[in-house]
Amino acid sequence: MDESMSNILDSLDPLLASNDGSEDAEVMRQSTREALDAAMPAYIEKMVPVFAASYTEAELEALVGFYESPLGQSVVAKSRGMGGASSDAMKDLLPIILDDAMERYCAKMVCDEPAEMSVRMQAS
Repeated sequence: MDESMSNILDSLDPLLASNDGSEDAEVMRQSTREALDAAMPAYIEKMVPVFAASYTEAELEALVGFYESPLGQSVVAKSRGMGGASSDAMKDLLPIILDDAMERYCAKMVCDEPAEMSVRMQAS
């Protein structure tokens, strides 16, 4: 569990602060890791019933088996490296998604100024 949490936290690094090597960026990463470590027991406690309701015991055993296998470890390691690229892709697409959502909304509802509404949505 500790290793997989470390992998998850590593994937967050590009999101936590700039990678300029400054002391501020490093302190932000360290502080966030510490806060996430402190919150982990409460998170696990909240997620146990969610997993129990969502998966059978056999499915959970299969998931654990997969993530403990060499293939599962490879997936985790590769996923860690994709965090920043995934965030960048979503950041680039978000204005397009918001514009599309507004156009779809206005096609179903009456909008006076769809372009104006879209600009207001992006500003929020």
